[in-house]
Amino acid sequence: MTPGLLSKLRGDGVTQVVVRSPMFCRAPKGVCAKCYGLDETGKLVQAGTHIGVIASSSATEPLTQMSMNKFHTGGVSTSVAGDTRLEGFEGIQKLFTLPNVMEGRATLSKTKGKVSSILQNPGGGYNVYVEMQRHFVPPNLSVSAKIGQSINIGDPLSTGISDPSQVAELKGIEAAKSSMADSLGDLYRGQGVAIKGKLLETLVGNLANYAIVTDPGDMEELVPGDYSSVNEVRNYNAHRRTTRALGDSVGMRLAKDFKEWKAGSEITQDIAQKHGPEIMEVMKRQAHYQPLMSGVSQAPLKTNDWMSRMNFSYLKKTLQEGPAMGMSSDIHGLSPIPGYVYGKEFGDPPAEVETPW
Repeated sequence: MTPGLLSKLRGDGVTQVVVRSPMFCRAPKGVCAKCYGLDETGKLVQAGTHIGVIASSSATEPLTQMSMNKFHTGGVSTSVAGDTRLEGFEGIQKLFTLPNVMEGRATLSKTKGKVSSILQNPGGGYNVYVEMQRHFVPPNLSVSAKIGQSINIGDPLSTGISDPSQVAELKGIEAAKSSMADSLGDLYRGQGVAIKGKLLETLVGNLANYAIVTDPGDMEELVPGDYSSVNEVRNYNAHRRTTRALGDSVGMRLAKDFKEWKAGSEITQDIAQKHGPEIMEVMKRQAHYQPLMSGVSQAPLKTNDWMSRMNFSYLKKTLQEGPAMGMSSDIHGLSPIPGYVYGKEFGDPPAEVETPW
């Protein structure tokens, strides 16, 4: 998207376009160059660029000044006519850490329909009714919805920041990522800090790239209850076709018709015994997972990256579990810590040969 193309689209009356974003990149590891876009020189970013380090530095450096401002002003949230709003350091901190209960979070609609009534709650606050379903707005927030307004599931009914975890429950993980990135952008801009959207989207994409595996299918390295990268599971599901002997494929499904069995048929023990040596294209069993939103302090516990875990105060736990679990650290993984510690690649041009990323 160049300035010239943007100007032309606006001239043609186009108000929305579909673009690629690091927040929704499906590369099994890292972020692909096309989803990340141009670097500071205006050229497509090169493979091997430490975009995670760039994004985290851009987001955290302004927080130093914000934390000093919080210290000198007492660290209270802005309150206008009884309406408490999370701003600056406090708001950004809560979005990045995603506490179980986010103070000052907006009340979100749990149903679709029109706002039928707004009534004062006897104990304080307001009750907002959407299609006869009550939604409580606490006294420290103001009602933003209007009577007769059409509301979708997950839409805010009050002031406050939309809790990404709640948005994920109501509207799905993709909507939660967009909401979190937009809220972070608004909070930074409110403090006079301009951060490129793609840098925040890089961070948010990583925080939402965790999943708990409910059924690993034929992903041999996982068991139900394990944590994994969403993109790794998606990549596995997208490339489940493999060629192997039928005798070693019990429980899988045929990718093509074979004798009297149609494509998609399960390879039973009977088929394996009769035609075991024959090589066929088969489909591995699909893996199923539940995506998760994870705060920066909890994200390391959802990986086996020992260096990342130790950096987040999990020293004793990691030293106890690391050797037994065979933990390792990936300098090109989701966490920037191993890359910082290794350091050798900083300043080096990206390798021209095939690389892990």
